[in-house]
Amino acid sequence: MSLPDEKTRAMQSARRFLYDLLNPQATPRVPKAVRDRARRVVKHYPFDFEIAEMMEVYHADRVRDDVSKADG
Repeated sequence: MSLPDEKTRAMQSARRFLYDLLNPQATPRVPKAVRDRARRVVKHYPFDFEIAEMMEVYHADRVRDDVSKADG
């Protein structure tokens, strides 16, 4: 099971990977179709602060669910 900070780092790493795919200097042999798809995905990919906010909500929900299971 991944910890919230591990999930956050994985999502941030995925965004960096998408940006690398868009950069011909970083990834010179990537086909145009892959670059185009990465561009479409990264257009809607969350920024670091949004990822952090989502993970805070996710973690708070998990804690609340664990507490309610323990009470219930």
